[in-house]
Amino acid sequence: MSKKNPRPDKTRDRPPAPINDRERGSQAFARGDYSAAIAAWTKAAQSESSEAVERALAEAHFRRACQSFRNSPAQALEDFQTAADLVPEDAQYAYHVGLAYQRQGDLQRAMGGCREALRRDPYYTRAAYVLCLALAQTGSDPTYDPAWNLLTPVQRD
Repeated sequence: MSKKNPRPDKTRDRPPAPINDRERGSQAFARGDYSAAIAAWTKAAQSESSEAVERALAEAHFRRACQSFRNSPAQALEDFQTAADLVPEDAQYAYHVGLAYQRQGDLQRAMGGCREALRRDPYYTRAAYVLCLALAQTGSDPTYDPAWNLLTPVQRD
């Protein structure tokens, strides 16, 4: 009688396959594959209207933009803008739109992004700082802008 060596069960080590696009997006996001997360959550958003999916999709666009800004600033800017559009009450996303424009030297659009962030959150000091910096870079006096009052004395120097 020969003994059979049972094969090890390799399925125990693997996580179960995701059952829907929402889960696929979560798994892709967890492993840092923001493009796959965006693809999955975009499909999920088409089949279900959910604030949670929109927020997750915005965060995936935001993180992909942060990763790709150096190598692909145009794509990053598009991702920052998409995140800002998906969650219109979030000042952080609008601020990063302004910051990206400022880093590219488009000061008018940078000021627009920062003003939008301040509209969303009137006390968002990071946006106030970049706005005042862009104003100074264009030759305008930032001390006349209401954002100036949000800066610390150190930031004003």
